[in-house]
Order: sequence, then structure tokens, then C-alpha cells
Amino acid sequence: MREARSERQRAVVGLTDVTLKFPKDLLTFAAPCRMYREMESNVEGSFLEKHNRKGLLDRNLAEQ
Repeated sequence: MREARSERQRAVVGLTDVTLKFPKDLLTFAAPCRMYREMESNVEGSFLEKHNRKGLLDRNLAEQ
């Protein structure tokens, strides 16, 4: 909530401590809504649409 009110917003990455009991391939990413919307508007033409990333996304969606 502090980041959402901040003039210079930042995203936060979590679960990076390898000693935790979480799955080793799990990590969290949180961003204020304004920042998330800006990031989302920049997806078109980015690496997220490249062939290798798209395959990962399709596979993750199929597993859900």
C-alpha cells in the first residue's frame, strides 16, 4: 500500500530466500495497480510474446 501512494512506485519480488519451505521454483511479484497497468500496456511486441515465452505461458495455463 505504501508503494501505491508513493510518487516513485516500485515493484516487490518475494519468496527469494532459498531456506524457506516453499517450492524452489516459486517466487512472488507485486506491483501497485498503476504500475501493473503500465507494464500490461507494454506487452505488445515485448519478449513476452516471443515464441519461447509464449510456449511457457501456454503450458502453464494448461496445467491450471
